[in-house]
Amino acid sequence: MIIGIDPGVSGAIAFYDNGEMRSLDMPTVSMGKKNEIDEDALAKLLCEPIDFAVIEKQHAFPGQGVTAGASLMEGVGIIRGILVAYRIPREFVSTKLWHTEFGISLPPIHKGKMEVKEAARARVERKKEIKEQVYRIAVRLYPSVEYRTKRGVLLDGRADSVLLAEYARRVYNKRNGGEGMQS
Repeated sequence: MIIGIDPGVSGAIAFYDNGEMRSLDMPTVSMGKKNEIDEDALAKLLCEPIDFAVIEKQHAFPGQGVTAGASLMEGVGIIRGILVAYRIPREFVSTKLWHTEFGISLPPIHKGKMEVKEAARARVERKKEIKEQVYRIAVRLYPSVEYRTKRGVLLDGRADSVLLAEYARRVYNKRNGGEGMQS
């Protein structure tokens, strides 16, 4: 089995096994006014025999609050700790790396004389366009995965995790001479 993990409380974990892909939302628990990763539930999900895991690298973003950044990094630490404890071979990859593998890109935003609000709006729109590209590719590769809520809201963590797992499958196959996990 190969997995892809989009870390964070709104992330997901995709499991690829014998040509089948499934994706589950990151297990969380309510802690007062916010949710945190449910360590016990995550450990139970990852206790199956896993051959290889790919986790999306995380970093702080300009304008991101200190608490949000710290929470995200805490989640990455929880994931890393569980993978290490279970001795699961793993690799952290940048968003750019796995996006490139699937041809996901948009032209850069040329701020020039843009006002701050206009630049922020452009970044939000760009992020939506990228999420839509990720979703379309994930659906084409693995249409049986549920990527939307019953009300039609995109669960972008699932789409990300599916492409991370597919990226992991490709890396695993290259390293093992094409043996093992096939699509």
